[in-house]
Amino acid sequence: VMLPFAVLGGSGFVEGVFTYHLAKPMKGAGRVPIFGSPNPFSMIGAFVRDFFVYLSSKGFGKSLYYHAPVYLASMMAVALILGRSAGAWWRSGGKGDRANDGRVKSRKAKNRKAKQGLSRHSFSWYSPLTPTDLLSGTPEGLLKLTALISVLFLCEYAALNEFYDFYAVPLMAFMAVPAAFFMLRVYSAARDAATLKGLVLPIVLIGAFSLHGAWARHLNQVLWPRESSAANAGKVVEYDWRKPDVPAALAGLSRFLFFSDRRVKGEVTPYYRHYVWNKRLTFSEVYRIADYVRGHTKPEETITGASTIAPLVALVAGRRMAGDEADTNSKRFKAGVLTERDFFNEVCADKVRYIVSAPRSKFTRRFMEANSFIRANFKRDQQFMDMKLNHFRGYPITLYRRIDREGLPGGMVCEYQ
Repeated sequence: VMLPFAVLGGSGFVEGVFTYHLAKPMKGAGRVPIFGSPNPFSMIGAFVRDFFVYLSSKGFGKSLYYHAPVYLASMMAVALILGRSAGAWWRSGGKGDRANDGRVKSRKAKNRKAKQGLSRHSFSWYSPLTPTDLLSGTPEGLLKLTALISVLFLCEYAALNEFYDFYAVPLMAFMAVPAAFFMLRVYSAARDAATLKGLVLPIVLIGAFSLHGAWARHLNQVLWPRESSAANAGKVVEYDWRKPDVPAALAGLSRFLFFSDRRVKGEVTPYYRHYVWNKRLTFSEVYRIADYVRGHTKPEETITGASTIAPLVALVAGRRMAGDEADTNSKRFKAGVLTERDFFNEVCADKVRYIVSAPRSKFTRRFMEANSFIRANFKRDQQFMDMKLNHFRGYPITLYRRIDREGLPGGMVCEYQ
C-alpha cells in the first residue's frame, strides 16, 4: 500500500511517515518508547507493556463505547470458533481423532467432503484454528483473516507514540466481518432448529449480544463520570442544525437519518450523532478574514500560521502559504522535524506578511505573546470571533502583521536570530 507513495514522495515520505511519528513525544501514562533501546528483548518488552496500556487507555475505551455492538459481536464470533475447537477436543478425549483428522484415503471420499463444503481439516479439533483457509473465501476463513487483521491493527495502535480516535476507522471495516459472521451463525442456527431445544443456543447468543447496551452504559460512566454525576445526569444539551454547503436533498437526508437537536447527559449516545454534531462546526469567518488579508497585502506577499486555519484563508484570499509550508502542526516542532529557526527564516525569505493565530495550534495567543522573535517582528493587527467553529462558545482568530524593517540581508523581510 505504501510503496507507490514512497516512490512518489522519496525522502519526504520517509520523513513524514516514519521519522515524524517515531520522533513524537510519548503520550499516555505508563507507556515507554519501543525503540528506546537497541536491545530486541527490550523492544519486545516495551511493545507488550504498551499493548496492554493501550487496551486500558481512554482512547481504546472510547472506541469500545461507540462501537460496543461490533466489538461484542466480533468477540462472540471468535468465541464460536474457539468453542467449536474446544468441543471437538473434548469429544476426542483430548487426543484428537486420528481416523478423521483430514487424511482421507480415497479420491472419491475427498471429492465427497469437498462437495459438502468441508476442508481437509474439518474433522480434527485443531482445524478451526489453522491458518490454511485464511484466503479460501469461506466464511470461517474470512472470519479468521479479518480477526487477525483487527489484532494487527490494535498492535499498530499500541506501538504508536500518540493515538487519535480517527485512527481506528479502518479497524471498524474489518471488525464488521466477524460481527456479520456471528449474526449469520445465529440466524442459521435458529432457522435450522428442528426442535425447541435447538433454539436454546440462538436465544442464549442473542441474549448475550443484547448486553452491549449495558456494556456501553457502564463505559459511559467510567469514561465520563462527570456526565453521569448526580449534578449533571439528565441535563439536556441542545444542538442547532446548520445547513452545509452540499446539495439540499443530501443534507436533508443526513439530517433525517443521523441528526438530533439534543442529547441527555449520562445517557448512551450513538457515535454517528457525535460525528454529525462535530461536522456541523463551520469556519464561517473565513471569507471575512480572507477579504481582510487580501485588502492588506500585496499579491506577492504570503501568510502563515495555524495549520487548520491559515491554509484555507490563504486559498480563499488568493495568497500563498509562506515557504509553501501548509503543515505547521505543533507536533512537527515538538518532534524536531521542523525547528523554529528553520521555519521562521524560511517564511521570512518568502515575504511573509501575516501570521494567523488560533487556539489549539502552534500559534496560540500565549506563544505569540511570549516568543521573542514574534514580539520583535510582528504586532497584533485584527481579531475575528467565529461563533460557529466551536461548541457553545466563540473561537478567536487573530492576525499578526509583520513590522517593516530595513537593512535585512538577501531579500529577507525578517530574521530569526
